[in-house]
Amino acid sequence: MTNKIMSRYYIAAELTLASPLSLSGGIEENTDSDVMRDGERRLFVPGSSIAGAFRRYMGQKKDEEGVFGYSKNSKENGEEGCMSSLFISDVYFDEENSRNIVSERDGVKLTEQKTVDNKFDYEIIETGASAILHIEKVYREKDAEKGLPDDLSVVQCLLSALNKGEIRLGARKNRGCGWIKVNKVYKHVFSMKEKANEYKQWVDFCLSGNECDEKSVWEDWERGLKQEKYVHIEIPLRLTGGISIRKYSTKPEEADFEHLTIHGQGKEEVPVIPGTSWNGAIRDCARNILHELKIPAINEKLRQWFGFVDTLGKGESKGQQSMVVFKESQLRGAIPMKSTRNKINRFDASTVDGALYTERAYFGGRTILTMLVQKTDNVREYYPLIALLSLVIEEIKEGYLAVGGQTAVGRGIFEADIEKLENIWNEEITEKECMRELAALRKGY
Repeated sequence: MTNKIMSRYYIAAELTLASPLSLSGGIEENTDSDVMRDGERRLFVPGSSIAGAFRRYMGQKKDEEGVFGYSKNSKENGEEGCMSSLFISDVYFDEENSRNIVSERDGVKLTEQKTVDNKFDYEIIETGASAILHIEKVYREKDAEKGLPDDLSVVQCLLSALNKGEIRLGARKNRGCGWIKVNKVYKHVFSMKEKANEYKQWVDFCLSGNECDEKSVWEDWERGLKQEKYVHIEIPLRLTGGISIRKYSTKPEEADFEHLTIHGQGKEEVPVIPGTSWNGAIRDCARNILHELKIPAINEKLRQWFGFVDTLGKGESKGQQSMVVFKESQLRGAIPMKSTRNKINRFDASTVDGALYTERAYFGGRTILTMLVQKTDNVREYYPLIALLSLVIEEIKEGYLAVGGQTAVGRGIFEADIEKLENIWNEEITEKECMRELAALRKGY
């Protein structure tokens, strides 16, 4: 039985990485987790990864009918399914005309006592890398029976969610990686309902490869999301002193201790605060606040809110995704400063004879702490978390919470870059409501 194509929509979206991208293909040539490359060594993100992130955001399961198609087996009807009406391309990064740089990051697994349990390294594609995402939407004659609209509302929703950070790609996407900025979108529409020559125009269009001309710019692609899945929190901060988040190096001409940076415009180095550093500092502060408030079952609450992974043995593990998402912060206006001092023997705290220690840290500057809090059907699950984070933010504002290394000597202390921390989240949620739910945890639900 035929199911004719009634309309074709072609979308090209210019993307920029708003944070590093960590997406491994399983190769371990340079690090424990190298970024994904194709057979020609080009950096790319598979269309299957993007489609999977889109499908998860829409909440469509594999055996449910919808815009992404479905496939299922049943005793009554046997095997049945339907092809997706959305076709997502692989995304290749422009390595020649943009400042894309692959760099290495170091990671550590810490114990509750803040000692190193395990160390690893991984590659990232740095912030600012550019690429183009191609999406084709096909509307067929029988799609109306399935409730699928003959328009681009689904594509608008997905691109808007991607631009707002509701959809993130790759690994470590709750700890600073995988944020995408949508810069410009192009649209071409081919209707097969009335004009027979539209097929020839479609073929000519595909052969021309001219999908990104100024005549096809889609101005109103962005739309407000009907129901955002996260509460967005942004805090402008000012660094009061210096900050030191280590970037390891074996090059003799570089400092022994360098703060973590990325390559900015004009190849200048931009200091950053990774999401992992924010998470570690804020989670530890949250633990102390819960202890002071005498909230029971603190570890269970922290595991529920900030996620966990438990190794069970024999290659098996169990875990839960964090309800708090951190974005990597860039420190703007900071001044690099190199200093040299005596090297200390960590065993007996004495100076090492004839040895010097060089450090390159950053001082001053401004940044923005961006956090997302996942919403659930039950406000009692995330309202207490928002209240807890608001208390942590007050600790940051007053300079009681330090981030990074060498905090014992005054590094990593911030203060609010505004007079009052009001309306820091994007929803009509009152702090009083959240505090009431946090207080209720003292007695349990």
